[in-house]
Amino acid sequence: MISKALSSLLFLLYACACFAQVASIPKAGHVVLIIEENHTFSDVYPNGMPWLVSQATSSGAIATNFTSPINNTGSLGAYLWLSSGNTESQFGCTGNGCSRAITDDNIFRELDMRGITWKVYAQSLPSVAFTGDGPSPYLKRHNPAVWYSSVLDKATDLQCVVPFTQFLQDLNSNNLPEYSVVIPDVMNDAHNGTLAQADAFLKNNMASLLQSTYFKPGGDGLLLLTFDECGGGENSTCGAHIFSVLLGPLTKHGYRSDTAYSHSDMLRTIEDVLGIQPYFGAASSAHDMADFFATAPAASGSCGAPNSPGALLCSPLPGQAYGSHVLINGTGKGANGSVNHLELWIDHRKVGNYFSNQINTSIALGNGPHAATLVEVDSAGAFLKSTETNFTVGCAVPGSAGAKLCFPVAGQTYGSPIQVSGAGTLASVAVNHLELWIDGKKIGNYPGNTINATVAESAGSHAATLVAVDAKGNFLKSTVVNFNVR
Repeated sequence: MISKALSSLLFLLYACACFAQVASIPKAGHVVLIIEENHTFSDVYPNGMPWLVSQATSSGAIATNFTSPINNTGSLGAYLWLSSGNTESQFGCTGNGCSRAITDDNIFRELDMRGITWKVYAQSLPSVAFTGDGPSPYLKRHNPAVWYSSVLDKATDLQCVVPFTQFLQDLNSNNLPEYSVVIPDVMNDAHNGTLAQADAFLKNNMASLLQSTYFKPGGDGLLLLTFDECGGGENSTCGAHIFSVLLGPLTKHGYRSDTAYSHSDMLRTIEDVLGIQPYFGAASSAHDMADFFATAPAASGSCGAPNSPGALLCSPLPGQAYGSHVLINGTGKGANGSVNHLELWIDHRKVGNYFSNQINTSIALGNGPHAATLVEVDSAGAFLKSTETNFTVGCAVPGSAGAKLCFPVAGQTYGSPIQVSGAGTLASVAVNHLELWIDGKKIGNYPGNTINATVAESAGSHAATLVAVDAKGNFLKSTVVNFNVR
């Protein structure tokens, strides 16, 4: 007999497996890192850099609990940390420079090893491959690449250190590298200039990036922006709390994360989206910023505002089964006419804040039953909750031989891509794989006896069938499911 303590432990392990959000970091084909200077989170948010904050709110996710890990080692320490996960003091590096070339592993070396293209675009850099300091307003200590031996000893790498004027040229010619570091000069990174000047620089030079094909829906662009530290060369008197944001089609939009993150976690996330493993430097013991990413494209269409004050979840639907990536579509109406933000709660735990009157995103969940609630919150903190929606992720294996599709549901209409969830079993042998057929064409084979996937489909009516197949090719089909895509 299982003891009561062991039973409780097994229940907790099951709960964690079923209800924990699944971390998912998508791959990005064009990553841009921008580093600003010497300001606290509250300096920037909400009013210090209005263009940046508006873009972060509408097209990205903001880290509200992000800190700089470099103590009082000055600017260069942060730039090196974001490149190799270390302030590199063993190479005589201080906030102003290093006494010898850094031989540690770093992102530029790792990119070279994998054939991934990169450039550092440094504003006011005198010329391509320049490794000197100045003249002002360019500062060498704000350019991480020129301190590593792997760059200094390789002529082709030095050609990747270019003046910022090449950035728009590369962007307009659709030739942006896979990894870009953008370094504004000290008049435009809020070091010597004002936050307003830094904001204007971003508006004048990054708006076209955010409007490019890299950053349109379905694009593979990711923009990361952070500050080096909260004060002039130090963090000790200002708490190390800095503004950081991830922007682009791969991120949740309107999301704010209060999870504690730092430059170590940002470096790890950059390594993840570029496919660089094993991790190096501080990234090896850091955490992914997985909650910033939309694990699947959000459903198209909108969710009409409630007729009376409150919150409304249009998706997921009560009693329905979904694939591992659940589309969330909801809206709210404030009692006083305005909505400060919406809160999404899954299984009675808050997933995140969405600073809009609408939410249209997706979230990865483990198999099992789930409950979702949307909460509308006004500027005074008063809130109104939606009706709780109970739904299921995954599809239980049939008790008798056959195959079944739990999702899509017959007669329903969906945005593309659609979530597919199903399972199969055979009478006396194991299921080798499942086949998904849509409109008489096989979409693919899925090993094992369950399927949780997303499939892009055109607008119109469709018919789906799931087939359970054994190792010898014997099969059983599910009932045909007819559904629509808007």
